[in-house]
Amino acid sequence: MKPFQHILCPTDFSPSSRHAQDLALTLANDFQARLTLFHSVDSPVYSSWPTVPQPEFAAERQRWAKKEMAALEASLASPRVGAKLGEGPPHQAIAREAARDGVDLVVMGTHGLSGFEKLFLGSTTEKVLHLVETPLLTVNPSSRKPEPSAGKGKAFRNIVLAADFGPGTVATAEYALLMGRQYRSRITAVHAHPRPLEMSHELAASWFQAVELDRAAATLKLRKLIPPSVREVCETDFVAREGEPFEIIRQVAQEVEADLVVMGAHGTGKSGLAWLGSTAHKMIRAAQCPVLVVRRSA
Repeated sequence: MKPFQHILCPTDFSPSSRHAQDLALTLANDFQARLTLFHSVDSPVYSSWPTVPQPEFAAERQRWAKKEMAALEASLASPRVGAKLGEGPPHQAIAREAARDGVDLVVMGTHGLSGFEKLFLGSTTEKVLHLVETPLLTVNPSSRKPEPSAGKGKAFRNIVLAADFGPGTVATAEYALLMGRQYRSRITAVHAHPRPLEMSHELAASWFQAVELDRAAATLKLRKLIPPSVREVCETDFVAREGEPFEIIRQVAQEVEADLVVMGAHGTGKSGLAWLGSTAHKMIRAAQCPVLVVRRSA
């Protein structure tokens, strides 16, 4: 697949979004892509300051956003970086912007401002996940700050590819392979096979035999996701375990000290993801490293 060409990085100017900006800029430099910083000014339904007239309040928010964006763009000082302001509810504005101008990756923080500036990231990131078709890279504020890599393999040393063998698995794997080749990463492909909630004693022996067969079959499928051309430049490992998928993926990510988890998301339509509250959603909230979520249609 083609390298990233246009990266969109929404910001609310919080420390968390700055962390995401650092990673977005690293990716833009390494893939020679454009980076657009984006902030949406949402006109409030009412002002929490009753002494401030509504038009003046909205104008003040616009002035504040322009000032912050100008300072941010100047601090990055890169010819690859541009800035844009939008209007409306942030999650809707981000989704509209992600569908424009060849954006092929969205990078967002998972926590943001609250109070006067209103919660922007966090709940907004979750809402964006329902709306965008573009792969979305979420960045936890506790993630390690990316090092400038220039393709030398420092940004993502260890990548975990979570595969459920559903219809979107191949597309998801392609993004893990894209990152792996760029950074000469170690790629650990993992599949989790859920255990039955309850099992009779009589069925236990036959179930454990079946587990061994399932593990072998899953390992073979994982190997097929990573072609020999990638194995020539990336160290690879394959893990098939029994257990709740979220717990297994998080466990493996901790074991290999993952710098990135790549996983799919399933659902129908732009507003009805079936995985809300499921594995991808839980991983985004709990991961100690960035998580790249790939929609089936990506």
